[in-house]
Amino acid sequence: MYYNFNNDLASGRKYENRARKILEPYYGELAPCNDYRWDLKNSRVSFEVKTDFISKNTGLIGIEYKNKEKLTGISVTQADYYFIIGFDKSWSMIVDGFKQDGWWLGMVIETDMLKDVCKLPFLKRVWGGDNKNTAMILVPIEHIREHTVDIYPMVHGVLT
Repeated sequence: MYYNFNNDLASGRKYENRARKILEPYYGELAPCNDYRWDLKNSRVSFEVKTDFISKNTGLIGIEYKNKEKLTGISVTQADYYFIIGFDKSWSMIVDGFKQDGWWLGMVIETDMLKDVCKLPFLKRVWGGDNKNTAMILVPIEHIREHTVDIYPMVHGVLT
């Protein structure tokens, strides 16, 4: 599969805005930030927003920690929380009287807790992204879900 950073960046901004709309009723107005420190912030709280489209096929969330030889992502963020958008095939909800399995979820997890989860010895580390320059830890979505502070079901089926 061909990866294009510019397409990913545009998509990331779209889902940062979506995350902001979900979070603001609970955390207050959030401003965007365009550097490594966080993606959304106010005077009380900050969030890193991560959307993993491939999670629908893999059940895994890729947590970035290095690009080439430079620390990035979870290694350098100053965010209090991660807001992770991923597909959870085992999440079920009753909608219009029918059980629907498999939902895109927005999950809030404390950054320090996510760092602890990423230290689990059995997790796989891979290189991906543009020219395979990005180092990631692949975390099963259920490990993230089990440690979340809040879960926001977003959509059943296709994330648009």
